[in-house]
Amino acid sequence: MLFRSIDNNKGYELGNVRWSTKKEQARNRCDNVLYTYKGETMTLVEWAEAFGIRNSQLRTRWYKGIRGEALFAPIKKYSTRRLR
Repeated sequence: MLFRSIDNNKGYELGNVRWSTKKEQARNRCDNVLYTYKGETMTLVEWAEAFGIRNSQLRTRWYKGIRGEALFAPIKKYSTRRLR
């Protein structure tokens, strides 16, 4: 567990700190991508977990400009069988 300031402008003063996990701190960074889908806003990592998609795949789709339903579409699995 780590200390986290609630309001970054006030610093680590009494009443402005709380305990948080490393996971919570990582998701509270200012460079995280927040996306709103169907009225709910979460980071891309949280969306990846919610839809069962790898974070790297979701991030790649995001940077390619894919949005909406297509952003969360299941990953296509290709057959490894050889064609004759």
